[in-house]
Amino acid sequence: MLRAQPALFAPGVVSTPDNERNAAFTPDGDTVYFVKRGAGGPYYSAICISARIRGRWTTPRIAPFSGRYIDADPTISPDGQTLVFMSTRGGASHLWVVRRTNSGSWSEPDALPPPIASDAADGTPSFGPDGSLYFSSNRSGGAGSFDLYVAARDGDHWSAPVPLTAVNTAAAEFSPAVSKDGTLLVFASVGRPDEIIGAGRTYRRGDLYVSRKVGEEWGPPVHLPPPINSPAAECCVSFSPDGETMYFTSERGFAMDTPAHALTWTAMREGLQSILNGLGNIYSLPTRQLRELAKP
Repeated sequence: MLRAQPALFAPGVVSTPDNERNAAFTPDGDTVYFVKRGAGGPYYSAICISARIRGRWTTPRIAPFSGRYIDADPTISPDGQTLVFMSTRGGASHLWVVRRTNSGSWSEPDALPPPIASDAADGTPSFGPDGSLYFSSNRSGGAGSFDLYVAARDGDHWSAPVPLTAVNTAAAEFSPAVSKDGTLLVFASVGRPDEIIGAGRTYRRGDLYVSRKVGEEWGPPVHLPPPINSPAAECCVSFSPDGETMYFTSERGFAMDTPAHALTWTAMREGLQSILNGLGNIYSLPTRQLRELAKP
């Protein structure tokens, strides 16, 4: 049984009635990059920035390299010098990179070249603690629609990505994140038979799974229980720089399941205008609880 409940991250500032997801922190933990996107598809989305000053998160602003195209899934390297994200600039879903300049700003975005780039859709990148790049792709040779891949760090670049065969299935796997000590892999999946589906619904939206590293291999994934997973969509996992906190996105809200009683106009309006209106929010949970859940 979980001792702590998932907590909204920066409610009213980062987590709002709008649609937010992804949390990527600079190494000092005092700046967060996250995504704000539209409520319907195709989702327009931009990467935003908020800074923690005297314990309070500041009003977000659009990142200097974002705001025009569909940008999402930011991840920051352990040394804070590289930020990789998904973007449709160029006409398709691929991975792009910005790097810290001598002035402390970000460079202009560059598309990651082969062997990371492919003719398929690539997204949800995440840095491992050793600088490896994890991401999802529907490139040929995988086990299903989208699978997880990892590319080892090779100087300023990455080697050819290899599939994470221990966790990939015919379902869609995406949003990977590896704990700071390199022992836990958390990811999202849509279409696995144990996925939580809301009462009266037939469509699947995605749940979170955790795998523990055994030697050099990832072990069988464990489906995370409620209240981490819910009948709503869960995705977009990351870890705090100190490794003590896991962040994830959930679309849980006031009406995840069919209400026990008919909603009044006032209750419906208040629910839709609240933070828990069913759009994406960012949540946090102590990493120690993952370790307990991932025990063999």
